Amino acid sequence: GILAALGKGDDGALTSLLQMFEAEGFVIRAAHELAPDLLPAAGVLTHRQPAAGDVEDAARADAALEAIGVADIGQACVVRLGQVIAVETSYGTDWMLESLDRRPDRSGGIFAKAPKPGQDIRVDLPTIGPETATRVAEAGLGGIVIEAGGVMVLDREETVKTADDSGTFLWVRQP
Repeated sequence: GILAALGKGDDGALTSLLQMFEAEGFVIRAAHELAPDLLPAAGVLTHRQPAAGDVEDAARADAALEAIGVADIGQACVVRLGQVIAVETSYGTDWMLESLDRRPDRSGGIFAKAPKPGQDIRVDLPTIGPETATRVAEAGLGGIVIEAGGVMVLDREETVKTADDSGTFLWVRQP
């Protein structure tokens, strides 16, 4: 039952709960199926474009996100100059970004977010919004990189405006 599901980590617990609901005849729909505009098309949504170093950091983030996703640890990380400097854990994105406040190298790097490999995207699809854009800027990062088709953007207009106003970028990147 439910107690056994909770011992399987986030993905295991959610999968077990979905199976319980589906066994009772419920049809599970993803938020983006009902509101497809939550998943922006690939491209840079802000005025600022990623620099060459940001592109390299995004590639490094792919490998890190794959590893932490397979281990069911988290859906986000921060990479600066090719080094993973923060990883999202059960404490969440906000805690991870706030932890960067004490870093000695206060500028540069990217925040990257993507679904875990094999994740059921009907539930727990990664999400960003205006608050994420604010926290990324406060952490001194250059921008946000999200996986196209895999990360929802809440209040897209305000999220892009927040990033633009802070001089950061928002790149929806093809996996």
